[in-house]
Amino acid sequence: MWEEFIMLFTDMGIISLVFIICGIVFTAIEICIPGFGVFGVLGIICVVCGIIARALEGASITQISIMVLICLIVFVLAFVVISHSLHKGLLSKTGLVENGQVLEKDYVSPYTELVGKIGETIGVCRPSGSVKIGEEMYDCVSEKDYIEPKTKVVVTQIKDDKIYVKVLEDKIE
Repeated sequence: MWEEFIMLFTDMGIISLVFIICGIVFTAIEICIPGFGVFGVLGIICVVCGIIARALEGASITQISIMVLICLIVFVLAFVVISHSLHKGLLSKTGLVENGQVLEKDYVSPYTELVGKIGETIGVCRPSGSVKIGEEMYDCVSEKDYIEPKTKVVVTQIKDDKIYVKVLEDKIE
């Protein structure tokens, strides 16, 4: 058994070695930077091509089995180490992952001065639409489901840079 293990690496050609190393690198990239799966698929294809190239070089069934087992162990260990590092914060974090948003902590919406202002809807708000406040047009979201066109509305709040409006209720005292 040990002779087979030693012969697996001593008789390995450069092509199968390059395929296997590239496959492991591509798979590690996919684990670190998840995306569309391109690197993961390329990694798996490269490892399979490396194993096939090693089989074509004259490796025995035992050597191929050992090679598949080693590749699986390396993939599982890489996944465990990298996922543990991600959870513990050892790998770099982006602003999106760290804070939930990329905006600075002291960010103030440019629409905050609109709260309490009265405007008129341009079209139907169901629940999103447009409102004219003064001479400016803004996209808005109604607090209720539906607001008719040319209805007087008041800006109630600004949340996530969205202008929320509700129908202006005239109070006669």
